[in-house]
This record gives sequence, structure tokens and C-alpha cells, in this order.
Amino acid sequence: AYESAGRGDAYPRSSFDDAAAVAAVQDGPASRRHHAGQRSGQGMGGQRGQMQGMGQEGIAAVAPGSLGVASADLAAQLAYLIQEEKLAHDIYVLAASKYGVNVFENISKSETTHQTAIGSLLAGYSLADPTVGLAPGAFLDPSVQKLYDELALRVNSSQEQAVEVGVLIEKTDIADLQKVVNASPREQVTTVLQRLIAASQRHLQ
Repeated sequence: AYESAGRGDAYPRSSFDDAAAVAAVQDGPASRRHHAGQRSGQGMGGQRGQMQGMGQEGIAAVAPGSLGVASADLAAQLAYLIQEEKLAHDIYVLAASKYGVNVFENISKSETTHQTAIGSLLAGYSLADPTVGLAPGAFLDPSVQKLYDELALRVNSSQEQAVEVGVLIEKTDIADLQKVVNASPREQVTTVLQRLIAASQRHLQ
């Protein structure tokens, strides 16, 4: 899914939108609750693919089993999506540790809320989370592991490459989330994924 992506300005999703997505899992499409405690980070001026991010804490999960039974396709899609969100988180953590740029750390916190959102859906369907207990940079899916290793090499090569990898990750997240939405899962699932997509699209404008 990461085979191609255009270059340009990218703004990773805000924690406000992340919180709304997780709240939708818990309360359904009619949820209007807002969450506090946002942290913001300033992007790197003058570099292609400027990014800024926010972190969010205090996200509640849905009750296990509350969404019923997922189809085999949906179960596989959600398992992949949460690994993709872990990949994003781990890549941003790697970039933050190497270059000491706060924006990477802030975005990694945002990606944690994305994992929480997808993890809530998995729990709602009584599905196992394939990311639980894994070390940074470790994945059960061999294709995700290979992808992480390739992107990590790019991140380690230069700060500019780290920014471009961030752009690629954000655009790919949009595409992969949209694929699941297009498969027409139940409304509660669609609402969560669409909010994550909308947040990413606003940041790419």
C-alpha cells in the first residue's frame, strides 16, 4: 500500500479529531463529546512536507463484544490497520529520537490515539489486537515488518527523508482507511474511520 505517494505539505491528524473518532466507537455516530488535554507541536519550517501534530490522552475503549461478530474480511482489515498505526507511531518515535524534533514526538502521540481507536473496534468485535506486547519496530505481519524496516532506513538517512516518510505514511493511512470504508462495514465502524480520514485530509490541504 506504500508503493507510491505524491510529495507536498502534510499535516498529521489532530488529537481533537482522534478523540472524536474513539468517542464515536464508544457512543455511536451521534456522539458530540469533546476531549481536553491537547498538546501541539510546531512543524519544521522550510522543509518540503511540513508537519505539525498533537497528542491526546484519556481515551476510553468500547465494551468487548459490543459490536457483534466481524466478517473475516473486516477482521483482517482491522488487524492490518492497527499494525499500520503502530508502524506510524514507531517511525515517528524513531525520527524523534534521532533528530530531537518535537513535532515527531507529538505526532507519535497522535498515532497512539489512532491505535486506540482501531483497538476499540477490535475489542468491540472480540478480536485480538496483534500489536499487544510487541517491541517498537516489531510486527506480526511480515509485510508490515518489511515495510517498517525499509522506512526506518530512510528515516535514519536524513531528517528530510524522515519528513517525506511522514508524508507517505499519512497519505497511505487515508487510502487504506478508505478501502475499509468502501467495503461498507456497519455505521459505527464507518463513522470512526471516516473521522480519521477527514482529519488526515484536512492536514494534507
